[in-house]
Amino acid sequence: MLALPRPLLTAALAVLLAPLAARAQTPGTCVPARATADLDIGGVRARLFNDGALFWKGAGNVYNVPKSPLAPGSPNAIFAHGLWLGGMVGTELRQSAATYSNWEMWPGPLGADGELPGDRDCAKYDRIYTVSKRDVADYERAGTATADLRDWPVALGAPVIDGDGIAGNYNLAGGDRPEIAGHQS
Repeated sequence: MLALPRPLLTAALAVLLAPLAARAQTPGTCVPARATADLDIGGVRARLFNDGALFWKGAGNVYNVPKSPLAPGSPNAIFAHGLWLGGMVGTELRQSAATYSNWEMWPGPLGADGELPGDRDCAKYDRIYTVSKRDVADYERAGTATADLRDWPVALGAPVIDGDGIAGNYNLAGGDRPEIAGHQS
């Protein structure tokens, strides 16, 4: 086994890792995401943030199993977590991870160049859509849609069950419905 002196090893790692840091995406002028939503189904309550943070973001843990009032001493299974994504693009591994306070996610689609759009464009996507099977049942029974059911972001790739036979549109009155995984998406 080859043993390198510490200064040489440090220099070699810096040379190898510098291109990775240089390729990291920067937020440009986007305002950081502020939207939050609670996954609140069955015996679980978990806070989700639009920047990749899960359950905690500096002010109170919100992950309760079993679900209980948010009071000091309420049970919490996990302190904090972050969304981690990875995948191959051709032969190149690309990944992003949000950890504790280094939130890497930004709302909205990327531009054609792979960079984030300007701050006005990011802000308009700072929303988390939450739809449950109960929301759909209430709509079918009474005809009243929640804002998230009404505005389901099909144009951004949100899955939909086509009920009107017209591909690519979203028409609640025509029978289209959000595709819900489990009881709440």
